[in-house]
Amino acid sequence: MMTGAIILLMLVLSLFGLSILFEVWFYEGEQHY
Repeated sequence: MMTGAIILLMLVLSLFGLSILFEVWFYEGEQHY
């Protein structure tokens, strides 16, 4: 079964998305347009 691989992939994708979200949020907060 590939459940483990799917879970791992989803975990990595969620981590990647969270890191991007944090970077954008931090950048916008620092710029203060």
